[in-house]
Amino acid sequence: MGTRYLLENGFSGCAAINKWAHDHGAQWDRALRLELWGEEKYDRLWGIANGFGKKGERMDYEQVIAGLRRVGNEEGR
Repeated sequence: MGTRYLLENGFSGCAAINKWAHDHGAQWDRALRLELWGEEKYDRLWGIANGFGKKGERMDYEQVIAGLRRVGNEEGR
């Protein structure tokens, strides 16, 4: 949940690549780390995802919505 709504955690892809990534987890992991994002970004996002909720954190949906609206307004939407 810690990375679910982070815009930097997503990218455009079709249903086929989503299925491939699901079916080939180790290869997808390697592609993200070595080709698409790089080690630093991968490690940072993995740390957020892996650590979320361990100290009782909960998703603040009002904050998520406000942040997404802010980005939308900055892009003229």
